[in-house]
Amino acid sequence: MAPLEVLVRTSPFGSRRSPLTGLLGEFHYGQDFAAPCGTRVYAADAGVVRAAGWHPWGGGNRLEIDHGNGLITTYNHLLKLGAEKGSKIRVGEVVAKVGTTGSSTGCHLHFEVIENGQHKDPNLWHLLSIRQIDRLRGDEKMISFDPSSVSTLGWTIPSMAGKTFSPKEPDPPIQPPHCSTKPLPSDCPSPDKCKFDPQAPGCPPLTDRCQTNPQASGCPPTDTCKTNPQAPGCPPTDTCKTNPQAPGCPPTDTCKTDPQAPGCPPTDTCKATPDVPMAAGCSLPPGCTAQADTPVPAGCPLPASCAFQPNQPVTAGCPLPTGCIIQANGTMSPSCPIPAGCVIQPNQPVTAGCPIPPACVTQANTTVPDGCPLPASCAFQPNQPVTAGCPLPASCAFQPNQPVTAGCPLPTGCIIQANGTMPPSCPIPAGCVIQPNQPVTAGCPIPPACLTQANTTVPDGCPLPANCAYQPGVTVTAGCPLPTGCIIQANGTMPPSCPIPAGCVIQPNQPVTAGCPIPPACLTQANTAVPDGCPLPAACAYQPGVAMPANCPLPAGCGVQAQLPATCPLPLECQVLPEQLPPWCPKPPASAKEHEASGSPPPWKKPATRESSRFQTLVSSS
Repeated sequence: MAPLEVLVRTSPFGSRRSPLTGLLGEFHYGQDFAAPCGTRVYAADAGVVRAAGWHPWGGGNRLEIDHGNGLITTYNHLLKLGAEKGSKIRVGEVVAKVGTTGSSTGCHLHFEVIENGQHKDPNLWHLLSIRQIDRLRGDEKMISFDPSSVSTLGWTIPSMAGKTFSPKEPDPPIQPPHCSTKPLPSDCPSPDKCKFDPQAPGCPPLTDRCQTNPQASGCPPTDTCKTNPQAPGCPPTDTCKTNPQAPGCPPTDTCKTDPQAPGCPPTDTCKATPDVPMAAGCSLPPGCTAQADTPVPAGCPLPASCAFQPNQPVTAGCPLPTGCIIQANGTMSPSCPIPAGCVIQPNQPVTAGCPIPPACVTQANTTVPDGCPLPASCAFQPNQPVTAGCPLPASCAFQPNQPVTAGCPLPTGCIIQANGTMPPSCPIPAGCVIQPNQPVTAGCPIPPACLTQANTTVPDGCPLPANCAYQPGVTVTAGCPLPTGCIIQANGTMPPSCPIPAGCVIQPNQPVTAGCPIPPACLTQANTAVPDGCPLPAACAYQPGVAMPANCPLPAGCGVQAQLPATCPLPLECQVLPEQLPPWCPKPPASAKEHEASGSPPPWKKPATRESSRFQTLVSSS
């Protein structure tokens, strides 16, 4: 906000000729605004008063307001201050009155902007027009600080050359403690005691006292005609601007009064008020020509018929009110209208270049509130990831491993990977139902924890990959895992309802591949015949007439018989000395003694191991 209702710029920010010394090279750290002493001064923005008092480096009565984010404004040469250190200030609040205290040559406001410790040109900021809305503070609530209070009071201005004041300026004198009283003792420096009110004897009259009525003694008599009320004898210039006019005024002035005198042209209807439509037939002031959908210049009225409502599209051809510019985040102020041609529809992308309502700005992958549009270029397709940086439509809130609502997109980054999984925090696409031990629908993801290698079992509660359909006792498809619970047991079997692992071929009377299961019905005791169609355990490879490995079953058809078939291996009972052979065992080769003489046992003789109980029974009965 502007610090004054009427901004009359005089000395600008930057290098200038000193108005006090007349020398070149002084750097002016603020912007001067001319105004009569006593004019109301407003806070440019909301904040907290960080310092208020007498400024020892020429600022006179000075007020500093901290607006946060490293931004501070200062108000200098004030007549009186209406706020104290620590006060919370609203934007546009009356905080002081214009004066000419300190190093000043006349009534004006020296306005400074300090950003992150560095003085900046106040004209870099757009100062919005202001008018009085607060109830005026009484003078009794405003104070003027004594110039003897020379402590810095926490001023933001550091005392170093080139930063905030001219290096040619002398440091403020250190006042003795007894010089802070009133009236000022006679041994105190005279420049300070001349700024008291009342002044000490012998001081020149203060310029402010020459503008009172009656004036103080010693003031030029011409000033009395500029006071209110005027002193006797002054020309009644003010009375000629009233209606009715005072006697003796020229009649032409009556058309410039309010109300106008009868018969004057209705020029007042074309009065330009900032951001208010002008009357029909009135022309905009010079410099206030505005293009459609662009903000009008500061202080300019709106063209006739351009009345605006917040969040409603402006009439075609009308400019936006001052300050209604689309921000970098795509929003506009809540009280601003929507530019012409910008239609806002819920859950639909806004037109490129159009603003999003302030309450509808969301973070990526969060849902927009109901009734809000999507940012431009954020068009969604069901079961497809959203564009990076785009929010989700309203009602599309997701939970990990839960199906998304039909018609909703997937969050950014939730793409099915080459191995068929999605990140753990992603939802399941719509239409993808995951059931334990059931194949997933083609194109649907598998939960990340359910990815298994071939011939291993899937974890409990996990689905099977697509195309992996199983049948009990049938070899699984290559690359497919086994269903949950189908693990080869310690006895080499698997549950009856399980498929056979890939690569495990089961052939009757043939040893199974190492690591492959034996069908449950084919599990037999040693020296008993395996059922027809069953495989032999791994490592049980047989040759006709050769001793059978310990603990292996007999092949089908090779049970104990009166005459052992020639294709059968020798059972454990037949691996004894010839005189101990059961009658149904085949006779050993012809020269057993030759085998003994050579030092090697006969091929049919069993090594010294523990015989089975069946063998002990057969031997004792013979």
